[in-house]
Amino acid sequence: MVSFQDLQDAIQSNPRKGIRIEEIRLVSLPVVKFVIPPVVVESVKIPTKSKVSIPTDSDSEDSIPPPTRSIGKTVVPAVVPVPVATPAPSQTSLVSKFPKPETPRGSMDPICIAVEVHDPMYAIATPTVRISLECTEAQRLESLVDVLYKEQAGRSRGWTKTKLTEFLVPRAAAGSRLNPKYAFDWSAIWTQKEASALLDFVCLAKGIRLAIWKSSHEMGLWPAADKEGMTPSLIHVGSTGAPLQPREITRDTRIHAPISVVAGLEKLSIGELESVAEKMGITLPACKKAEKAAFLASARMRMRLGM
Repeated sequence: MVSFQDLQDAIQSNPRKGIRIEEIRLVSLPVVKFVIPPVVVESVKIPTKSKVSIPTDSDSEDSIPPPTRSIGKTVVPAVVPVPVATPAPSQTSLVSKFPKPETPRGSMDPICIAVEVHDPMYAIATPTVRISLECTEAQRLESLVDVLYKEQAGRSRGWTKTKLTEFLVPRAAAGSRLNPKYAFDWSAIWTQKEASALLDFVCLAKGIRLAIWKSSHEMGLWPAADKEGMTPSLIHVGSTGAPLQPREITRDTRIHAPISVVAGLEKLSIGELESVAEKMGITLPACKKAEKAAFLASARMRMRLGM
């Protein structure tokens, strides 16, 4: 090991210890200039179409020469793009565990109509959240069956608790994603009491009115009657329940009443029908009893709309 004293003595004995850094100069060297001769390219031949053979498992890498192109007199291997298989987009969805909706395109299940009245987030919710809200709405309506049946004289309106439960239970479990056998038949509301009664209950429980347009000049109004003291908002939909922009209802518009209303009036005698018409301030046309009942039912719907 070298001690500090030995190192100090070596420095003192150095004859060049007094030379300063500024006195040290580098020897300048001559600058050498290199002249690069120009490169002359005689021709560039790049084949527009080339047949590239794809090697098989039996071929060896040494036996397949790479494709080339000529630049001047030098042969340079050409770069051949290798196609890369693009993976197919994933089809996984958050709602894939639910069955596909069985209602036709452009239609809407009655349970979905006006859900945003009770939950404003429905209009901007994701499909999964919408199904959850539809199930909640169906469960809410199911809890109202007994109460509304007593309060609104459900029997006279054509309601049956069994049919209402059969309609609501599948929707409480799956929302609008239903098995085909539970799909709502919108075309039946004009001729079948059961379908008309189901829609009548849904509208009354939701507190809405539905203007269902059969054509540009023909529509039906549900429910058969509103709750006492209430004037619900009018929602316009097509013949399959799809929402529509509000349309003008004129005197030329033919208005159909729910079949339960017509069926109730048909049970009255002609004298009783005329007595009801007199109280309403209208005159019945000279026609058959069924047509008088339909005319009187339509007049009732107009009065509800303030016409």
